[in-house]
Amino acid sequence: MKGGIYKTRYGYQVRFGKITKRFKKNQLADAERFLTGLRYETDRGTFDIRDYQQDNPLGFANKVDEFIHSKRLIKGVKKYEQRIRYAVDAWGNRNIKTIGYKEISNLATDLQEKGLSSKYRYDIIAVLKK
Repeated sequence: MKGGIYKTRYGYQVRFGKITKRFKKNQLADAERFLTGLRYETDRGTFDIRDYQQDNPLGFANKVDEFIHSKRLIKGVKKYEQRIRYAVDAWGNRNIKTIGYKEISNLATDLQEKGLSSKYRYDIIAVLKK
């Protein structure tokens, strides 16, 4: 099987391809669970190394920064940035794979509770769909 758990001076280390994660001495069960999860994702075909990188390339806030940077030459880029910041405040740097219809619906409800107009709420949701 791919990957393994190795004992170190400070605890345990899980190595799985290019992924390396450390666990403390009393966390052997957590290390085994982590390795089992990686193997399970590989078997299912859903393993994505970007989910485990330290800089979190699939984080929502990181993707927003990339989006704003790509739109920097557009005249109304500040509008995009202002509207999308509501979602960044709500979701932070959460993995974009876990953001679905329910989260967007909850955001729309939160925006309504803040007293924003229906047109402005629509504009915010429209930016998220791009």
